[in-house]
Amino acid sequence: GPAPEDICPGDLEVPTRTTVTLEGAAEDDGTITAWSWACIENDTDTAPTLGTPSAQTTTFWALRVGHYTMQLTVTDDAGLSDTCTFVVTTTETPPTAICPADITTTPLTEVELVGGAEDDGEILRYDWLLVEKPVGSSAANPSPAMGQVSHFTPDIAGEYLIRLTVTDDMA
Repeated sequence: GPAPEDICPGDLEVPTRTTVTLEGAAEDDGTITAWSWACIENDTDTAPTLGTPSAQTTTFWALRVGHYTMQLTVTDDAGLSDTCTFVVTTTETPPTAICPADITTTPLTEVELVGGAEDDGEILRYDWLLVEKPVGSSAANPSPAMGQVSHFTPDIAGEYLIRLTVTDDMA
C-alpha cells in the first residue's frame, strides 16, 4: 500500500521554560508502528527537551528564546514512513528568583543569603530588600543590597521578610 501520510502540528509560538504538548497524527491503510520526534535545527545554544520522542504525543520544553525546527517521522506496519516538519518559536519569559530556604538564627548573628535565578537569558542584577521586620527592630537592609550573595543581621527576635528581585538582560 501507499506510505503513511504524516500530519504535523502547525507552527507554534510558546514561552520559554514552559512545557508544551505536541501531538502527531497520521493517515495510513495499515497501522502506525513507530513515531519519532526530533529537533533537527535551532538557533540557540541549547537543544530543547522532548518528553517521549518515540510516542505519538510528546512534550517540548526549551530554555532559550529562538526558533526550533521540529521533525516528526511515522512508520507503518509495512515499513513505509513519512516525515513532516514544523517550527516552534519560543518567546521571552521573565526570570524566576530562587530564594534561600527559611533561616532560623539568633539576634545579632549575621546570616549569609545566597540567591539564584532561572531564566531564558542572562541575569544582570540581584537586589535584596528587607520588607518586614518585628516591631522595635532597627535592623538594616541586607548588605550588599545588590549581588547574588548578601548578608543580613537580625537585631531582635522575630520574623523578618527579605525580598530578592532578579533582573535579566531582556528588561
